[in-house]
Amino acid sequence: MTSGFGLQLNELDRLANQELPLLAEMMAEPIPALAALHDFGPTHNCPEASAVTRAHSAHLDLISSRQRQVCDAIDETASTLREIIALYRRADGQG
Repeated sequence: MTSGFGLQLNELDRLANQELPLLAEMMAEPIPALAALHDFGPTHNCPEASAVTRAHSAHLDLISSRQRQVCDAIDETASTLREIIALYRRADGQG
């Protein structure tokens, strides 16, 4: 970017339409794998094993949820950046 109000809109456009969506996709990629880690199989009525399994599942759910929130925030950032770019282009007579 240049100083002041001069913006390199093409670079911002690339970030909004390529880099940020790719980042969100990369962040979302492990979410299904985390869900697959829930099943430890039978605990054979062992209270300790059941407690560990529940704690592990809850932890994975929390990680998955936070990972999804990050992906959503990246997507929203990209969308907002696209809106800002469009506004600058309209103000500059480019679009």
